[in-house]
Amino acid sequence: MRGVGKSYLASKIAQLAKSKGIISNEAPYIVLNCADYANNPELVSSMLFGYVKGAYTGADEAKDGLLKQANGGYLFLDEVHRLSSENQEKLFSFMD
Repeated sequence: MRGVGKSYLASKIAQLAKSKGIISNEAPYIVLNCADYANNPELVSSMLFGYVKGAYTGADEAKDGLLKQANGGYLFLDEVHRLSSENQEKLFSFMD
């Protein structure tokens, strides 16, 4: 659903958690609009899960994915239904 305030609500939840001491003030709040990458499942997969050096041409160093970067904070995946079915399955496996 577009335009119903999901991003706004998610940011307010993160702010409240910080103000109540549930998470630290330095905890990350990361937003990824999955719709921006709907046509490039390999890119969004590497963004979410990261990659190791040499994983593909141009991967000169390892990079942590957003899931690891958001550890201790929040990762808001807007338009998550736009992920490929393969990436949705990877994400569900990660959450399991």
